[in-house]
Amino acid sequence: MADLVKETKCPVIYNNMLNEKIYVEIKTRICVTQFIFVKSNAERRIHINTNSIKIQHDNIQLPSLVFYIDTMELIPTTCHGLHINKSCELHLRMKIRQRDAETIKAEIANPTSISSDGLLRKFDNFQSCICKMCGEDIIKTKRKFKRVLSLPSDNWQDNTDSWFCHNHGNGKQNGVGKNTSLLPKESDCFVGDNFFMVNEESLKHGIETIGNHSNQVRCRRCRFLIGKAVTSPGKTEDKDAKMVVKLYNHKLKINHSITNSRNPNDSCERDADYFYCSYIMSQSTSYTSFRFVLESDDRQPYALLWLLETTTEVLHLDASRNESPHTPQPIAKILYISCMKGSNKQLFSTWCKDLTVHSITFHDDMCLELLNLLVKSTLKLPVSLQQLDGFQVGYLHRPS
Repeated sequence: MADLVKETKCPVIYNNMLNEKIYVEIKTRICVTQFIFVKSNAERRIHINTNSIKIQHDNIQLPSLVFYIDTMELIPTTCHGLHINKSCELHLRMKIRQRDAETIKAEIANPTSISSDGLLRKFDNFQSCICKMCGEDIIKTKRKFKRVLSLPSDNWQDNTDSWFCHNHGNGKQNGVGKNTSLLPKESDCFVGDNFFMVNEESLKHGIETIGNHSNQVRCRRCRFLIGKAVTSPGKTEDKDAKMVVKLYNHKLKINHSITNSRNPNDSCERDADYFYCSYIMSQSTSYTSFRFVLESDDRQPYALLWLLETTTEVLHLDASRNESPHTPQPIAKILYISCMKGSNKQLFSTWCKDLTVHSITFHDDMCLELLNLLVKSTLKLPVSLQQLDGFQVGYLHRPS
């Protein structure tokens, strides 16, 4: 075990050992790990072995604290960049053993992606569609759709203008507005990249709409937000018209047999993390872009997003939650800056004029949910890593 450092006294002294927190960031492609010891007592010794970190205090009344790290092998003799910053954070970097080359090649060849094709397959012989929070049925059990169709991309109507040199069916001059939506009939299910649309006839009475303006759709049992109403009978001239609902696929669970679990999911927030991360990464791959404008359906700007890294793994080591061993979690690091309430107008305008910037459009509730996840992740980072060039630094958990 290599004794790396005996830390000097810090202006801020923490007497409670349970304040001990370590942030670990692993750069898997270059095999480098950064350690940031966020809080410390006045004096301590840090011992780093190939698979563990031991913190030993000079005060003999305090027991030693050991964190065991899984799935990677540290090289203690490569320690460098040792320093303490103004926030009393101890920083150091260290090499790790190179991972299996085949594993790295597989990660490069098969990036995380999301598409409507994957969701289409979920509706093949499905038995139930339930709320992920409480397990309430949302779609009628064993509902058979006559048509399950994939929707085009969100901006398909704008793209048609580039392909036609004359007036065509999508133009207003033919009586059809540019914002006309494709709506499913009673036995239809239309599938997009991050949602699916069904007619009111396909729903079990497990939902309720909230408000005349937001058209939020929530689970009737637990009031978990699961989608929005696209059309409402009260807003159309057709008295026989049925409500069409857009349901977010990461809010629901689709079971393919009666033996599948109908228990609610305890990790709804992590599932949302996975969904947004997969969606942003797939958009980056599809449009060869790393910068995005986050907008609502009515084109209200919410934030500017910059996909910074997709091959990083993190560990949050905390003395109060010292489970063992600790396994690094894959993440996608994202820079973001809010554009809500007219903030950062000039930067927003500049990005909108840049052809390398792609637009990501979600419903207002989803935009807020994504921003909330990013803000929460920022607060988990050490103070010295929370900002970069005027942007906030956040991350989303990436499916492994």
